[in-house]
Amino acid sequence: MSLTDVYEELTGPLSIGKLLHAYRTTNDLSLEDIASKLSIPSTYLSKIEEEVMEPDLKETLKFAVCLHEDEDFYVEIFLRNLLRKSGLNPSHFIKTVE
Repeated sequence: MSLTDVYEELTGPLSIGKLLHAYRTTNDLSLEDIASKLSIPSTYLSKIEEEVMEPDLKETLKFAVCLHEDEDFYVEIFLRNLLRKSGLNPSHFIKTVE
């Protein structure tokens, strides 16, 4: 079981929106601050954080790069959510990102 599996078992599924929200609040940034860093409208960022909208894989990678975050981890979270939406268990397909 990966660390992500353990975390999700305790708190529920991670999402790109949750990652962006955590980054923003941890770094004491406003929606406008981080939206500017990501070159997206703050209204779009808000919808991503609220999980009303989801970025595609290309955007997800762009966000990780812009924020100097681990690209592999962002891709893992993107794929986990894609698998869940397809009715599949991510743990059977994604073991860990090293």
